[in-house]
Amino acid sequence: MNLRFVRLLSITLAVLALTGCLDRQRRDISLDATLRKYESTLRWGRLEDAYLFKRTPDAGQAEIPRGLGDVRVTGYEVLSPAVEVSEGRAVQAVRIQYLFRDRQVVKTLMDEQVWQYDKDADRWYLASPVVSFR
Repeated sequence: MNLRFVRLLSITLAVLALTGCLDRQRRDISLDATLRKYESTLRWGRLEDAYLFKRTPDAGQAEIPRGLGDVRVTGYEVLSPAVEVSEGRAVQAVRIQYLFRDRQVVKTLMDEQVWQYDKDADRWYLASPVVSFR
């Protein structure tokens, strides 16, 4: 009887560990996909769409600044890949090169992105401000 209990306990713990690993793996895959979509959104000039990655307190749309149509992103380099610093919270650092179309002067900025996972929505949201082009 005691041996049967130990086996059942071992199997139960193994299943729980595997389930936790699968959840973590699914979350990692989701983060990677979200980061690629965000990069693509910026790289292809859909700067207004970058605000769709934010979660606003009232679940409405974030305020989008004017003049984004004058900005062209010319480079997006990941300086440090996303690292989950705590459960459901990840940080990534990138370097973004851009120019204003009317000035044609390349500028560079560093963007430290903080991403937060929402278990209920099963998606990652940008918790830091959307990059500001000045």
